[in-house]
Amino acid sequence: IAVIEVGLGGRLDSTNIITPLLSIITNISDDHKQILGETLPEIALEKAGIIKKNVPVVVSMTQPEIVQIFQEKASNFKAEIYFADKKYKVLKSTVNSNYQKIEIEETESKIHKTINLDLLGTYQMYNVLGVLQAVEILKELNFKLLESAVNFGLESVCKSTGLLGRWQKLNENPLVICDTGHNSAGILEVVKNINLQKYKKLHIVIGFVKDKDIDNILKLLPIDAMYYFCNADIPRALDAEKLYLLASEFGFNGKYYDSVNNAFIEAKKQANIEDFIFVGGSTFVVADFLKYLQNEING
Repeated sequence: IAVIEVGLGGRLDSTNIITPLLSIITNISDDHKQILGETLPEIALEKAGIIKKNVPVVVSMTQPEIVQIFQEKASNFKAEIYFADKKYKVLKSTVNSNYQKIEIEETESKIHKTINLDLLGTYQMYNVLGVLQAVEILKELNFKLLESAVNFGLESVCKSTGLLGRWQKLNENPLVICDTGHNSAGILEVVKNINLQKYKKLHIVIGFVKDKDIDNILKLLPIDAMYYFCNADIPRALDAEKLYLLASEFGFNGKYYDSVNNAFIEAKKQANIEDFIFVGGSTFVVADFLKYLQNEING
């Protein structure tokens, strides 16, 4: 089995040369608007480009304003479509230091199941429903997938795949967490998760790429934090000083730094053991940060 992630959009993405066993579409948000379209329906139409003739498609999260787009595309291609959050419902989610425990109900049978997931971000509650629906389809395609194997896989996603940067905890005192959420929907979920933490003062090391809707993202971020604006070491990165000036117009407090490393080093200097340091805004910022930590470990 190969899990192939679409790079950008879907309709014109290079992964479209593949005819898969099934396709999965997660939640749709405003992202890459200059390429995919200005509105959610326009973006959804591009994402729907991965739907193939007679290939089942799973939509993890029902979004009323774009449901019809997926249904029409699936109908035109005679592709069976499944909305995972119609089949399953999350009843409760609790998080400890190592796992997120998610209680799920199958809506028709009312059967309950509990999943331990080693991905801690609460937004994974949406994604896991798509996974469960995909597993059911694979079973119908005669793949032997024991429930115990599925549970084991969900408990050890990071260990099995080496996945990094998804609400990843890196230190306890002070609490240090990074996350690669980088569009409006991702940042909204990041803020929800920040609000669930206990801390005395919040420090945010943050940077973006140039093509993001920065104004809308800044409106979502907590104002009562100390910010360390930075840019990743890539050409697409938004200059840290420009980000600082934009953020200043929204009333954010902070300074700008010439690298992710220097921004984090300063945040760590300023934080005490009861504080919380969050690193994110861009996948590239998180990548630079994790590379810096690895270099520190390796000496």
